[in-house]
Amino acid sequence: MLASLQDILDTVKANNLTYHQKLMTLGQYCRAFI
Repeated sequence: MLASLQDILDTVKANNLTYHQKLMTLGQYCRAFI
């Protein structure tokens, strides 16, 4: 059975948020050495 469109959208949003958080953390990590 296919996941509902809402489930897919929620998953994509969650993945995008996680990716954004990783970028922010990486940016802060780099800034600490500059």
